[in-house]
Amino acid sequence: MAIWVMMVMIASTILATANPDCNAIRREVQVYKKVAPSAIQIYKDQLEMCNVHTIHSLPVQDYFKTEYDTFLTLSSLAIRQKVTHPALLNYMVKNKRWDLLLSTLDTMRNYEREVQISSLNEIFYKNLPDYFDSEIKEIFNFFSNAEKIAISQQLIPSNQKKIKALSKKNQFIVEFWPLFDQLVFINHLRELYPVQFESMETFWKEKLISYYYDDVENQDPSFKLLTHLMNREWVEEGLSGANMSLRVYYAIKLNQFEMANKLLNGQDNQVVFNNLRYFELFTPEQQSYLLSIPMELSISDIQYLFEAYYFQVDHPAFKKWVWNAAINNGFNCDVQLKKPYTVLRTLPQEFQKHLKELSPMFHAIKNNKKNARPYFFKKNLSFISPEYNTFSAMSPSDKTRIVGAMVTYIKSISHGQFMTMLPQLTLAQQFDILDQFPDLEIIPTKNRRRWTRITQPKLARNNRF
Repeated sequence: MAIWVMMVMIASTILATANPDCNAIRREVQVYKKVAPSAIQIYKDQLEMCNVHTIHSLPVQDYFKTEYDTFLTLSSLAIRQKVTHPALLNYMVKNKRWDLLLSTLDTMRNYEREVQISSLNEIFYKNLPDYFDSEIKEIFNFFSNAEKIAISQQLIPSNQKKIKALSKKNQFIVEFWPLFDQLVFINHLRELYPVQFESMETFWKEKLISYYYDDVENQDPSFKLLTHLMNREWVEEGLSGANMSLRVYYAIKLNQFEMANKLLNGQDNQVVFNNLRYFELFTPEQQSYLLSIPMELSISDIQYLFEAYYFQVDHPAFKKWVWNAAINNGFNCDVQLKKPYTVLRTLPQEFQKHLKELSPMFHAIKNNKKNARPYFFKKNLSFISPEYNTFSAMSPSDKTRIVGAMVTYIKSISHGQFMTMLPQLTLAQQFDILDQFPDLEIIPTKNRRRWTRITQPKLARNNRF
């Protein structure tokens, strides 16, 4: 009898699955879709049969993932709010969510200029499918000529991997570079990728080879110097009249360090900075020479090194050199950098003893000193500051201001704390936190009810069924 009842139940289930009541399922989806994906989980396998392909304008499979995948959930809100972030773009690339990345790039022209620039910087050298090349070029073409020059110089390849990527596609940025960087790129191609070097017909034929056929008065000495460089010929007379940064580069590449010192005498720091950009592509001996060049660095110089070089040049010796320069010149990261913690969290252990000078604020937070401003997050946003003499909870009007100030200095954060902070965080700040704390990318089971209670109404407001 029991077996018979079981067989009837199985048959009923199969029949129900084969012939679902689509009207009832649709009503259930309408009622519970704002509550939580788990509320309609029972119908997951039947939704497609009932022609329910999207919920909150998300593919059904993505809708169910919003219960635990923070980046996926916030990506839908970000596209509609014209917000993106390097951490979000990296999520899309890492998970090969080309659909989300394509949607982001398609709407990129409507984003703020700063967001467009940072996004282009983030994805330019990523390994993307070929059809993204036209999307990237379209974004680039929306910039003014002045912006194109500034952005293209941020994308100058500083290591072998980037040179290889640029030699294959997106070479349209080369024409916006200074002459020095164009010539160095050609030399690196000749050194590292001779086949790609030969394929750059426009530059090679029109500028370099044509040097020998043009009228002598129109010849640029920099191109002749490049020829000597590529042939590894030391010709001291060939330095005359050529680009100064290239002359120094030429001397360093051929280990003529005394000549490099003579050339640098009386020059401003920019000549050295131009060569430091290619630090990873010099030999260890040449790198040591570059870091030994005596320079007087201003606070603006150090700020420039952190913003334009620190993360682009991936070499520990170079990073230590920058930190030494910051310490020796009394550089205050809290004052001089937009997002000091992104740099401070990479501070080598040997420099931790200088944290108080580099960042009084972060030092105070790290050592739990009561005069820290901002201090730390605990339970219902408790805070210590000069305006408040005791440990106390802030009013809602104060929360947004305080949380915004403290985001980059938070030492650690749980899923529960993150969700308590959400109402006081902009979408960009939420991505900042997710970038700092990868453990927050997946919501554990015990926190999912709270997460969906916060996010599903937002998804519902931003999308249509």
